[in-house]
Amino acid sequence: MPILSSRARRVACVALAAVTLAMLALPETSAAAGPVRYAAPKLATSVSGLLATATATITASVPVTASMAGVCVRNSAGAVRDFPFRAVALKPAGTVLTATRQLYPGRYTVWACAKVDGGWNDIGAKRTLVVADPGATRSYPKPVARPGAAYPSGVPMPVGNLPGWKQVFSDDFTTPVVLGGFPGPYKSKWLSYNGFADTSGNGRYNQKIISMHNGQMDLYLHSEKGVPQGAAPVPLVGGRWGGQKYGRFTVRYRADWTPGYGAGWLLWPDSGHWNDGEIDFPEGGLSQTQEAFNHCVGHARDNCLVVNTGVTFVDWHTATIEWSPRGVFYILDGKTVASDTRNIPVKALHWVLQTGTSGNKPAASTTGHVLIDWVSIYTRA
Repeated sequence: MPILSSRARRVACVALAAVTLAMLALPETSAAAGPVRYAAPKLATSVSGLLATATATITASVPVTASMAGVCVRNSAGAVRDFPFRAVALKPAGTVLTATRQLYPGRYTVWACAKVDGGWNDIGAKRTLVVADPGATRSYPKPVARPGAAYPSGVPMPVGNLPGWKQVFSDDFTTPVVLGGFPGPYKSKWLSYNGFADTSGNGRYNQKIISMHNGQMDLYLHSEKGVPQGAAPVPLVGGRWGGQKYGRFTVRYRADWTPGYGAGWLLWPDSGHWNDGEIDFPEGGLSQTQEAFNHCVGHARDNCLVVNTGVTFVDWHTATIEWSPRGVFYILDGKTVASDTRNIPVKALHWVLQTGTSGNKPAASTTGHVLIDWVSIYTRA
């Protein structure tokens, strides 16, 4: 065996020390540490109308960072309907995550989940979440006229001017009109789209579905010979067709839970040119929730504002579009739920209570009523 020189021995010792230090610096391997263990000791859900809320507590055996964590959701067909996720640190002590989203009626499977290092982890037991159909669980008989109860919705129509606004039109439908008799005595105040396809193309506008009874306008949504019937009442301010530049438009209404039908109550340009502006409120399927839209002036195929109120149509509500040089404001039951102070139409718009199919063709057996207690229109004072 050769004998190493002193210099060679020093080099060998330095190399051995470097290898030893490198080995000591290596992290523990996964085999030594074991995989991260996750748990969900708490998962609670609640439902209010169509809004579901989920709260999950997620623990990790060692601290890790999840790029997404929360509650996974699948509907009965397996489609993804997850609650909004968050990026969070998961700890042994537990991390609490709460989120809310709209879910349509049906049965769902929910569980806690987290994405760590690019991989998803299903955590804890799976549970069932049920969102009830408001139309199936609640009864809405037609209001009956009673002495001293002039307004079926319980809220009287405003009469007279408001600060900054002059009332130029109002109607609370005190004169009865039988089904098929519209416009009748209302011909100087109202007309409706009639005899052509609705916006989705699945139904037709038919003014014969409009009646007035018990102090309300009634739109009877149903199919005739397999074709869904809708209507689009238009108020005639001063007895004439046409709108105005700026205004305040208020309506008191409710609708039956009617899948396949929807409301798109809007301000539409007198010019007929879409790019002059379009303001929609309320808009949405009658089995969904009410939304507010403001189409971009000059490129109306784009929306400069979209807000989902999370509120269904099945109870009585009061909606107001307030449009002035300072902006467009969307007011639901006295609360401003959306506003746009940048994209403001400057040409005359008129009001249309457009009601028809909402996209998919409704079943021929589907029927429902949209009830309007009163409407009121103002111009700037």
